[in-house]
Amino acid sequence: MQGVAGSGSLLKGERIPTAADCYRYVLNRPEVDMCMTGPKDAAQMEHALEALRIGPMNEDELAWMRRVGRAVSGK
Repeated sequence: MQGVAGSGSLLKGERIPTAADCYRYVLNRPEVDMCMTGPKDAAQMEHALEALRIGPMNEDELAWMRRVGRAVSGK
């Protein structure tokens, strides 16, 4: 399975974020006022709606997303 931004093996040992994970991460950011989505089909729309159903990320989830972000960006 292709990883985030084509990272593949950069995320070894970490699960690959879903679209819902990415939306939830963005919506946790205090500097973000709005997050737009453009689903091409019902499945993508479901991912966007899942983020709203699940709600904000907890501290463990935020730490995981930051690890993924560092791996993808090479930091």
